[in-house]
Order: sequence, then structure tokens, then C-alpha cells
Amino acid sequence: MGSDDDDYSGSVVGTVSDKASSAKDAVADKAYAARDTVSDKASDAREAVRQAPRRMRPRAQGNPPAAGVITFGLEMLVSSLIPSTEKEREAVSQLQETWSR
Repeated sequence: MGSDDDDYSGSVVGTVSDKASSAKDAVADKAYAARDTVSDKASDAREAVRQAPRRMRPRAQGNPPAAGVITFGLEMLVSSLIPSTEKEREAVSQLQETWSR
């Protein structure tokens, strides 16, 4: 009797362990795939930003307002990628307090 119970509990523990290992592997696979996707998208974005001035130059030539708008847009894009400083966060906080009154 005792040996049958031991075999059964060992079998259950083995099955649970196998399922936990499979779940861990599935989560790790998803995490690696997500990391690769994010890395690919970041690389694509960097390349688009790098190529933007060259692509826009023909469109902006002879049209100073268009060149200004394009430059402004690129500056906004680049500035959104750079983390804000503590002083910038404080200034925004002060403005929010002033406007909320």
C-alpha cells in the first residue's frame, strides 16, 4: 500500500514539476520575443529619424516655412525621446499648480 501511494505522489509531483517548467519556458519565450520586437521597432525608429532630414530636404527646398515646420517637428520628436530633467519636471509642476487655480 505504501509503495503505491509513494509512486502516485511521485508521479503527481513530476507532472506538476513538468508543467511548471513548461510554463516557465513559455513565459521566457514570450519575453524574448517581446524584447526582440521592441528592439526591432526602436531600431526602425532610429533609422527613420536618421533618414528624415535627407528625405525632407527636397520637399523643403525653396519653401522656408515648410523647412521650419519640418525642423520643429523633428526637434519635438527628438526631445520626446530624451528623458526630462528634474528642473523641467519642477517647472511643469509649477505651471500645473498655477493653471489649476
